[in-house]
Amino acid sequence: MNWLHTNNLDSGRTLTTAKAVRSGTRYDYNLKESLFVFGSGNWEYDRFQELDLRNVLGSGVGWHAVRRKTFHMDFLSGGDFNRESFRGGLKRNFIEAVADQEANYRPNDHLVLRGHFTLIPNLTQPGQYRAAVEATAVTSVTKYLGWQITLTDRYTSLHAPTVKPNDMVVTAGLRFAFTR
Repeated sequence: MNWLHTNNLDSGRTLTTAKAVRSGTRYDYNLKESLFVFGSGNWEYDRFQELDLRNVLGSGVGWHAVRRKTFHMDFLSGGDFNRESFRGGLKRNFIEAVADQEANYRPNDHLVLRGHFTLIPNLTQPGQYRAAVEATAVTSVTKYLGWQITLTDRYTSLHAPTVKPNDMVVTAGLRFAFTR
């Protein structure tokens, strides 16, 4: 889950400059050592994209292309149902394809680098698509505490008429782990 809320003080007035909430879950079930199926759900709100709610439920098949101690790479393919509602009353439903690539690299016990690329072509309105790129670096301070920096770039070709199609966010902060 990601929650972003930013205010800026300008000439004595407080202005909200960013407000977005994104959450999601995915469950993988291994069919073989290198092959798996997945089910996913994602929910998104973005004030400045005028997006009240994007609800996406999907499933598909994945391949563990590389599974080493220090490096993992997965490829996923499938489909989803996307239901969107925007400020102003615009509501849309789409069937989409999903192509996804994830990579995790752990060069040592204190650093993890993650990369994620998703391309989501719209099958209901051909030629339209969504795409997301995310890069994260996590450095462990202790077993339960880390420092994280993430760059996320989300693009949608079929956006609300009054907003930009691209949403890029850089976040940095503490990361808490709940492991033994």
